Parts: sequence; C-alpha cells; structure tokens
Amino acid sequence: MNQPRLYSIKTKFVLISALIVAFFSVVLGTGFVTEEKKHLYKNLEVSGRILMTSLKAPIINTMILGEMGVEPGRLDSFVEEIVANSEFPIVYAMILDQDGKVLAHDRPEECGKLYNDPLTRKVLAADFYASTKVFSTEGNVLDMVMPLRISGKSWGALRVGVSMAPMEGQYETLKLRAIMYAVGIFIAGTIVFYILGYSLSRPLERLSHSMAAVKLGLYEVKPLPQRRDEIGFLQESFYAMLGRLSRSERDRQKALNYLIQNEKMVSIGRI
Repeated sequence: MNQPRLYSIKTKFVLISALIVAFFSVVLGTGFVTEEKKHLYKNLEVSGRILMTSLKAPIINTMILGEMGVEPGRLDSFVEEIVANSEFPIVYAMILDQDGKVLAHDRPEECGKLYNDPLTRKVLAADFYASTKVFSTEGNVLDMVMPLRISGKSWGALRVGVSMAPMEGQYETLKLRAIMYAVGIFIAGTIVFYILGYSLSRPLERLSHSMAAVKLGLYEVKPLPQRRDEIGFLQESFYAMLGRLSRSERDRQKALNYLIQNEKMVSIGRI
C-alpha cells in the first residue's frame, strides 16, 4: 500500500524540524540584531559624550576669562573644532548661556537665538548630561546637551547634534548579514534534518515493503539487516510472528491431510 508522502514520518519530521529551526533562527537573529543596534547607539553616544566632556573645561575657562575681561571669549573656535572632527558626522554644534541664548553656533545666523525646549531647560536646571533622538532634514539626529557648570554655577550648555545615518547604515548592513546567516542556518538545518529523517525512516520503509511482500501461505521473506534499536526489535517481532504463522499453517495442513486421509479410509470401509 502506497502511503502519501505528505503523511509519512519523514515528511512530518522534516517539517517540524524546519519549523523549529526557523523559529529559533528568527528569535535568535532578532535578539542579536536588537542588541547590536543598542550597542551601536551606545557607542555613538559615549563617543560624543567623551568629545563634549573633553571640551567642557576649556569652554568654561574661556567664558570665565571673557567675563573677567582678561581675554576675549573665543567660543567660536570650540564650535569650529567640533564641526571639523572627522570622526563624527556633526549636524550642528552650539554653546548656550545659562538662559539658553546661543553664544556660538556653526551657523552664525543662529547666534542670539533663544532655546527654551524641554531638553535645554532640563540640562540648564540640573548638572547632568542628557540626550534624545530628533528628526531633521538630515534624518535622525542624536541631540546631546552637556551642562557647563562649575562650583555650583551654571555657565550654560554645550549642545551637539550628530547624524545617526552612518550608524543606521551599519545597522542595516548588520541586519542584512543576520538575515543571510539565519537563512543559511535554516537551509543547512533543514538539510541535516532531512538526511536524519531519511536515515531514520528508511529502515521502516524497508520493513514495510517486506511486510507487504508476504503472500498468503508463504511466510518467508528476505531477511533485513540486523539492528540493535527499536526498529530491530520490530523486525524480530515481525519474524517471530511469521514463524508462528508458518507453524500454524503447517499444523493446519497436517490436520487437513489427516481429515482427508480419514475420509478416504471411511469411504473405503463403506465399499
């Protein structure tokens, strides 16, 4: 009897295994990509924060000296230094006073503008760094604000916007690579499980064909290779069953021959 391939043990085993491989590939791949995205974002923010921290003291010193009249405040040079940094795709850089007024900006027309947004107010009112992601014409921007505070006195804040486009490009490349790896693992896993399913189902198929080849009254089949697993136990049980059927058939033939012989003797006696 030919069993449809769709319902075979091998097909079910391969399908279930493929689904399991696909599930774990998606889950693990998604987790890996998500963690790497957080890692890339954190690296960008940490690098930007280190740059701003390194300029914090010189900017405050320049502002103090400028207020004392010892030397004119050259705040524009710090903004130019930030913008000229080739390691960061700077979108904007500015220095604000304690009221949020722009003292120096990479775009001179912005000087004198007053910033009163929640992020600026929060940083100027406290002594901690803060950042947020904003959207501009250049795409997503990491907006970082470093307070310029010393000895409890606020001198303003340093604000820098870094484009997230390079980081997002790295993320897209990483995501594509993760998808390719996941697909490769899925294909390789499916092939491995197909071979494993084939090797497991093949002995059952041979035993099934051997069972189907048994003819009525003939209980002899070509012996299959011996096995030490559950399929081997099934083969032994099958051979034992054939032995019992063969003995039963011989006994039946003997009984039938005995009855025929008796019938003949009775017929001869009657004559």
